[in-house]
Amino acid sequence: NGGRYVPVGYSSNDDQDIRVPISEYFNCGNDNERNSINLLLWKLQADFYGVNLYEWCGESTFEQSGYADRTREFSSYSIPVILSEYGCNLVLPRPFTEVAAIYGPQMSSVWSGGVVFEWSQEINSYGLVEINSQDGSVRKLQDFYNLKSQFEKIDARHSGARLEMDEYQTDNTEPSKCPNKSEVWNASTVLPPTPRREVCECMLSSLTCVASSKIHNNRELMDGQFGIVCGLVDCANISMDGSSGKYGKFSYCSPEDKLSYMFDVYYKAQKEVKEACEFKGAAKIIKPTKSNLTECENERSEVNLGNKKRSGVGSLVLERAGNKVAV
Repeated sequence: NGGRYVPVGYSSNDDQDIRVPISEYFNCGNDNERNSINLLLWKLQADFYGVNLYEWCGESTFEQSGYADRTREFSSYSIPVILSEYGCNLVLPRPFTEVAAIYGPQMSSVWSGGVVFEWSQEINSYGLVEINSQDGSVRKLQDFYNLKSQFEKIDARHSGARLEMDEYQTDNTEPSKCPNKSEVWNASTVLPPTPRREVCECMLSSLTCVASSKIHNNRELMDGQFGIVCGLVDCANISMDGSSGKYGKFSYCSPEDKLSYMFDVYYKAQKEVKEACEFKGAAKIIKPTKSNLTECENERSEVNLGNKKRSGVGSLVLERAGNKVAV
């Protein structure tokens, strides 16, 4: 019942145009409030960061491959960084000579290991094994044996790649500076509110005009209705914009719930005349179980820190590099 901490990270495809800003983005934020409200602050940064790195091909080297450059870039990173994918296949079978660097002194002080892509052979020829589609039997490919051979050469204790938990220490405790916007990077540092199903359910139960069953599993019809109703009334409360950092209070609800909300907004704006809740059969009138949205606003803002339970969003504002962040 107390729950458990589940680390959440991000894996990047190592696009050279946004390589630096995206790594900074997932590791930036104001760290000064960590001790006072540490239950919530870690939402500002990823718990770990991954890079899909395919620069080392064949019998390359640490310097020639670009691995040295990437390692230098993350040398002062304050959260764990891993190779979320590696294993260039421009040379087959793959010799996996990068393993010695990844788990050796050249990289192990910066990188927390990596994940080879991929287990089963597909049309892209990255597999370590081939799985028989008829009987499920597994045949190890040469890549498997080459990788196994490289792993067997690693002496984790003496290479520095292995570390006991009570031995862990780091000097890198400062988060990155949040990236400035540019032609290739346009993400706001203001984070969206954490989705809460209870809030959406509460909102829906307060509505009188809602989406009908005609909308269910019909995305084309739903999109068309959004176009109609948002041309009649302001849809700011269900909209989100990651560039400006503006998020409507119900922006994280399901598309159908958001459409119901907008139908109801229009219906009430039209003094609840029956014709205002038709939309050619896409909407219908029901009896709400809650008197108004005020109850939902209360649920949306409720935060109980005493028992480490948050039953709403948007009530606590943190600072992320000078920007307000709703949590």
